[in-house]
Amino acid sequence: MSEVIFKCPSCSKNLCAGDARIDDSFNCPTCQNKVTLPEPDFIFNCPSCNSEFSSQKSMVGETFDCPSCEHGFTIPSSGKLFIRPLKQKTISITCPSCSVELELENSYYKEMEGKTIDCPECART
Repeated sequence: MSEVIFKCPSCSKNLCAGDARIDDSFNCPTCQNKVTLPEPDFIFNCPSCNSEFSSQKSMVGETFDCPSCEHGFTIPSSGKLFIRPLKQKTISITCPSCSVELELENSYYKEMEGKTIDCPECART
């Protein structure tokens, strides 16, 4: 689990919340306006204590103080791709060749992640 770094759209204060709260709304502690935790694009680590963070690409180059070690750092321009934790029991994917929608169990999806599978409808990968 990573901490998501984002900006309040009202007051531009840098905020941080756990990725389990993505899409949840809460009040900004600075201006009290309602904010929604956005889905990040990539994951990176604090260069001092190695705590895991994630952010949207719009935050690249922003400075941030790590809440764990209080070390200030600049959000890097790249990192590992953020993959949102799956909450449902199945996931739907669409075949890029024939557009048929496939329902996959989460366990099978996790096992096949990064691999190609043949579409049962058109037999293409």
